[in-house]
Amino acid sequence: RERSESLAVIGGLLLCADYVVTAAMSALDACHYLHLPHPHLWAAGGIALVGIINYFGPTKAGALALVVALITIVFTAIIGIASVPHLGEAVVTRPTGTAWASWSQFTAIILAISGVEAVANMTGIMVEPVTKTARRSIWPVMIEIVVLNLILTVAMQAVPLSVLGNGDPAQAMTAHRDDMLKVLAEYYVGPVFAGVAGLAFAALLLSAVNTAVTDLVSIQFMMARDKELP
Repeated sequence: RERSESLAVIGGLLLCADYVVTAAMSALDACHYLHLPHPHLWAAGGIALVGIINYFGPTKAGALALVVALITIVFTAIIGIASVPHLGEAVVTRPTGTAWASWSQFTAIILAISGVEAVANMTGIMVEPVTKTARRSIWPVMIEIVVLNLILTVAMQAVPLSVLGNGDPAQAMTAHRDDMLKVLAEYYVGPVFAGVAGLAFAALLLSAVNTAVTDLVSIQFMMARDKELP
């Protein structure tokens, strides 16, 4: 904003679009993990539920999100540890396709890991000192993205195509696109663990909806504050 008010408005609108899309995608994927019928309708209801929770204040929603995040970290770590002995079975090949296809996949990855800028854009409502709070918030996110996601990606490559495609290798790229962590949990740990983990991952995705909603409120708060400045 100090450099260009026009660019600040464009950047703010892009962030709003990012959080709206993140909320919609996260809610929809949560319903896929729960195998709910008509997942788009359940997703809309989930977003409404998050709005109701936030009505009682961000502190209560934040406390619930913290509990869900800690539980999910445990489940994800178990999957990662269980998959380590099988990482050597991964089949990794050079990407194919056009530069546009690669760019499209890259942007999808960036959208999927939007937790980093979510932390960065919550500084307006963070506990003082903001620098210390932001550092504590962003480091766990970075570690998860760089280390844990890399292990899980290789673990996914080690799963046979017939498993990923529910018996049909041709469907391996689409059958479990929206609930891959549950597939990894079942393949590397077991079906009972996968069932419980699926509930945890669904809760985490709904928590991501809460994060997106909180960031939208944060942006609105900062815009209102800027209007009051001389």
